[in-house]
Amino acid sequence: MMLPIYVIAHAEANGHCGAKTTIAVVNDVFTWPYVKSDVAAFVSSCIHCLSSSSYRIPWHYGPKLQATAPNNVLLFDFLNLPPSAHGDTYILVLKDGMSNYVGLVVCTEPTAEVKQSALNKAPFLIGLTFRFGSHFKNTITSRLENVFGAQHHFVTAYCPWTNGSVEVVKRLVLHAIKTLLSEYTLPITKWTSILPPVQHSINAMPSDRIGGIAPLTAFAGLTGTSQLRAIIARSSLITIDEPTLQAYQQKTLHATRKDLDNIH
Repeated sequence: MMLPIYVIAHAEANGHCGAKTTIAVVNDVFTWPYVKSDVAAFVSSCIHCLSSSSYRIPWHYGPKLQATAPNNVLLFDFLNLPPSAHGDTYILVLKDGMSNYVGLVVCTEPTAEVKQSALNKAPFLIGLTFRFGSHFKNTITSRLENVFGAQHHFVTAYCPWTNGSVEVVKRLVLHAIKTLLSEYTLPITKWTSILPPVQHSINAMPSDRIGGIAPLTAFAGLTGTSQLRAIIARSSLITIDEPTLQAYQQKTLHATRKDLDNIH
């Protein structure tokens, strides 16, 4: 009963007016106890207004594949950039679903061979999530599943609650590339030369999503380093003999092995 009133007061001849105007139009003819909140809720959910405005769109909640430990889920996609001085035009962006650890691989074309090479070299053992491009949906991908014991999953188009993880990283990478090129006064063709510091900045800086620790720490247990530490005076070096050095090294190796055993 109420929906036709909302539509007539808000849409078509009224030009999808704002909430205040729509409320005034409704109040001119009808009234009920919660008219303001009801009309405001309808206007805020009008799909035509949302799709044509510049405001953030409140997407619906829905199920999403989540990771509970490093290497559970790997998300990746290709990022297209202007040709570099060496002819490279793409970055394969890889992201660990739990730790947010990011890998950036420069490539000339978005092919399955590039993806295979990157996964063989990258420190990811994987459950795969990616898009429906031909460079992802092919025989090589099926073979990678068998080699790694992984299961790939394609995100569904126009389901925003399943998308966004890699897109956020791609936006961060683009922003970092643009700002560093500007800071170093480099031409756009030199974007490949600043990719290592871009990757380091993403992985070494604390992330609110994982409790304020760095993705590098969450993924590999290594401490992310800040550039500010370079200005702090370091303690003086100590001199030790070879047996003591070997003892330190063995202690570190045993601790690393214990941590790995606890993970697996």
